[in-house]
Amino acid sequence: MTKTFKEFFNKKDIKPTFPENPPPKIDPKTGMHSEYGENSARFNKLDPISAKAMPKTGNPKIDRKVEAAAKKPK
Repeated sequence: MTKTFKEFFNKKDIKPTFPENPPPKIDPKTGMHSEYGENSARFNKLDPISAKAMPKTGNPKIDRKVEAAAKKPK
């Protein structure tokens, strides 16, 4: 027995969608997304225990903030 189903849509109407604008290129100086960039403000309130456990990031601004937070008394 074959059943015939009424199609809800035409399969030929389905097409892939692409963004209108291409994604922005990575900034070669910082290696970061051009809109977001550097976000070192999140390390302003770092506690000393977490700061001592963190490895170096390679970013001098963030590394300075982490070193300063590691020297704070508990």
